[in-house]
Amino acid sequence: MKRIKKILAMVMIVAVMFGGMVFGANPTTADKEFTLTTTVAGVLSTKITEAQANTNANFQSASDLITKAVATNGEGLPEDTVFYFNIRTNITPLITVKVKATNFISSTNTTSNTSEISYTLSTSSGDGISGIETITSSSAPAGFTTFYEYTKPGTGLKIDSREITASLNTAEFAEANQDSYTATITFNVSTT
Repeated sequence: MKRIKKILAMVMIVAVMFGGMVFGANPTTADKEFTLTTTVAGVLSTKITEAQANTNANFQSASDLITKAVATNGEGLPEDTVFYFNIRTNITPLITVKVKATNFISSTNTTSNTSEISYTLSTSSGDGISGIETITSSSAPAGFTTFYEYTKPGTGLKIDSREITASLNTAEFAEANQDSYTATITFNVSTT
């Protein structure tokens, strides 16, 4: 019986060793891939500001200009009024900036004061700017008129801070009745 136990113990040791060599062999390694995905949303936002906002930080912190008074010179005639139209974008299609500009009209007495003051809006060329047109205001603009086009240069988020000059018609200003006047400029931005 001792012999049988020894033989059985031997068989068990051989079986464990053989099993370890067959089943306990080092596994082969393989690369395992994992994919991360993300989407960068398109950004197209605008602001009208008092000062140039040509960086993202300046754009973010700048207040949107709601109204601006036209200054007059020592002779009582209007001076050119400057403000900035800012576009912040990461999109690549062409951006078209259109404007609708109404004449200055009396803000307090529109029935008896029929004086109107026209003006022009102009801007200058720059990186990515094309198709610049001078806009002339009217009593009742029929629709939007293309002011300029902007193609974002390079890659990533870009800011275009475009100086806009409003020049009032000085002859009409000089002939206008005494009153307070307001004009509305509406910007429309679209992509193609």
